[in-house]
Amino acid sequence: MGSGPQGVADAFVNGEGLIVNRLADPAHKTSEDPIDFRVVAGRAEPKRVALTSDDGTLRAFATAIPFPLEQMSGECRLSLKWPLQTMQAFVLHGSGFQPGETLVVEFASGSEGGKQQTSATSTGTYTTAILPTVKGQKAGKASMALPALSATLRFNFLRRN
Repeated sequence: MGSGPQGVADAFVNGEGLIVNRLADPAHKTSEDPIDFRVVAGRAEPKRVALTSDDGTLRAFATAIPFPLEQMSGECRLSLKWPLQTMQAFVLHGSGFQPGETLVVEFASGSEGGKQQTSATSTGTYTTAILPTVKGQKAGKASMALPALSATLRFNFLRRN
């Protein structure tokens, strides 16, 4: 959190497509050294990984959320992710609703809150960005609920400004 991309290792792709620190060299009795990749992340925090060639012509990118913050009920699923390193905003994404279904988004952060009526898309999804900051508070508790005919999904989480 709070920093830009950083190089972590020189890497090679071996003949089997595995990522290694060095390629095998039988003439010099050198074996391959696989990269042991570990991720440290907070709840709902996306981690981004890039593999690039030295000249930048070959690139592969991936995003993973190792510890997702999500709720499921039947076919409905609701997830939160923090797209910004500062954790001052998050993206709420829901799926599995009936096409065009009426949704009521309920949100509370500190002493502030409210409700908003909206609708699922024609494919039964819903996505929005939410800023849970409260003026004069550096951190606190927040909650999110999305009651619908298909299901009622709720979150309680900590936030910081």
